[in-house]
Amino acid sequence: MRIWTLPKPTIAVVQGHCLAGGCEIAMACDMIIAAEDATFGEPEIQYGSGPVTLLLPFIIGQKKTNELLFTGDKIDATEAHRLGMINKVVPLEELAAESKTLALRIAPTPLTILRLTKQTLTRAQEAQGLREAVATNLDISCLINGANTPEQQEFDKIAATKGLKAALAWRDSRYNESA
Repeated sequence: MRIWTLPKPTIAVVQGHCLAGGCEIAMACDMIIAAEDATFGEPEIQYGSGPVTLLLPFIIGQKKTNELLFTGDKIDATEAHRLGMINKVVPLEELAAESKTLALRIAPTPLTILRLTKQTLTRAQEAQGLREAVATNLDISCLINGANTPEQQEFDKIAATKGLKAALAWRDSRYNESA
C-alpha cells in the first residue's frame, strides 16, 4: 500500500506480462500507460494462491474482478483500457515518450496542490472501504497459503518434479474427467 499512499503521483509504465504481484503494484499506481503487448492478470488461483492486496474491485468493479480472479484469466492491454484498469495503450516504440509526456504534463502543477488532490482521492477510496478490504484480503491470503490441501500438496509435488506445465496439466485433467 506504500505506492498507493505516496504523496506524489505515480505512473506505471507496462510492457509485456504484468501478472500477480506485478499487476497489484501497477494497480496501486495512480496512472498506467501500457504497450500494446501488455497483458494483465491475477493468475494466482491457478497455482493454489490468491492476490495479496486486491485492488481490482475498486478499479474495475466486482463482477469483472470475480471473473478474472476465479478463472485466473489474463487480459490484453486493449481490454484493460476498456475496463478502466489503465489510462492509455500505445505502440511499444512510443511507450517511453508517452510516459514522459504525461509526467511533463503533471510536473508544472504546484506540488502542494498535487499532494492535496492525491490525498483527497486516496481518502475517497479509503472511505469506500479500500483499506479494510486490503487488510481482510491479507488475512485470507494467509489462510489460503497456509491451507496446504492434499490437492495443493500434489500440485506442488508435480511442479517440483516435473515442472509447472505438468502440474497445470494434472490440475486441469482432474476437472476435465469429472465434466
